Amino acid sequence: MAKKVINKTKGKAVVSPAGSALWTKIITPDTQFDRNGSYETSLVLDPADEKTAIFLNSLEALSAQAVKEVKENLGAKGDTLTVFPITKDELTKDGEPTGNVVIKAKLKAKDYEYKDQKVDIYDVKGRKEDNWTTDIGNGSTIKLGAFAFPYYMAKDNVVGISLKLNKLQVIELVEYENDGGFGDESGEAGFGDTTETFKDNNADF
Repeated sequence: MAKKVINKTKGKAVVSPAGSALWTKIITPDTQFDRNGSYETSLVLDPADEKTAIFLNSLEALSAQAVKEVKENLGAKGDTLTVFPITKDELTKDGEPTGNVVIKAKLKAKDYEYKDQKVDIYDVKGRKEDNWTTDIGNGSTIKLGAFAFPYYMAKDNVVGISLKLNKLQVIELVEYENDGGFGDESGEAGFGDTTETFKDNNADF
């Protein structure tokens, strides 16, 4: 049996600051790379924002702790360890950085016992929406509740932090439209009350 190189570094529950949704798939699992499907979203954040900086720093600290432990357990192999970045740069259509960063969170549609899993969805007031059926479009304002945990891939000698998506709060909805460019321009889509009532980054929904 292969030696487990991450033992002491434990994952933790995190709540993101509000950001902009990107390619959110939480109604129907995405089966492109997993036949059982997965729910996922990317979140665009401004690194200059104070709450975002606190959130990302907490993930970087977890990553640094995992890297230290992996290097200690790998010996000489730790010298060539690759650290997978927590975020990626948001890019324009021309491939230019916007100054924002993107994080990704996902949840497998089936757990290790092959039982169904779902992402819990909450409205702007923090009320759980058990019958949510609306696709969340790019540009929606959302928050994520996730479990951040370290991983190590021996084949590629890579260590990183993964975000297991558990909860998502819709603060301001932009509905996904596949309409060939002719959508609702009235400005009335979404929730009427967009008052943000979330707790701080270390709190639950």
